[in-house]
Amino acid sequence: MIAETIFIEQTIDKVFDAFANLSNWQKVLPDVLDVQTLYDDGYHQEFLMTVDRPNGAETIRGIRFCCPNARIELFQPVPPPGFKSMTGCWTFEEHQGVVQVTAQRWFELLLPDATTKDEDKATAYQDVETKLRGYLHHNLGLFKTSLEGVR
Repeated sequence: MIAETIFIEQTIDKVFDAFANLSNWQKVLPDVLDVQTLYDDGYHQEFLMTVDRPNGAETIRGIRFCCPNARIELFQPVPPPGFKSMTGCWTFEEHQGVVQVTAQRWFELLLPDATTKDEDKATAYQDVETKLRGYLHHNLGLFKTSLEGVR
């Protein structure tokens, strides 16, 4: 599991809504090319998000469970290339006018079973953790910039 945390000077309603509103992702994150909402009843969400990746556009199917002003859980039934599984969540906690947002990811890599040495597996996981941490940190920062400009 990896986690990144950021503090956003804004109300918890606005912060949570910014993350829960799928159409907002394309406005805030420059690598999001398209978002197609398949289902959204305010708690359950299913969507297709197309993102720009080094090897070209990649469409990810996501399912989220939104607990207003507290938590958004994510499940990807078809994980990104190279992953056996990918899940995550964002938690939201208000502290005297500042909202703490923590993004967490749990994942398992697709690695050859018998042919990969333990040291190679550990290195592969460390490399992916570093990249994912960077993505989470960057994206949280973009949401912070977007939200703190809207008072």
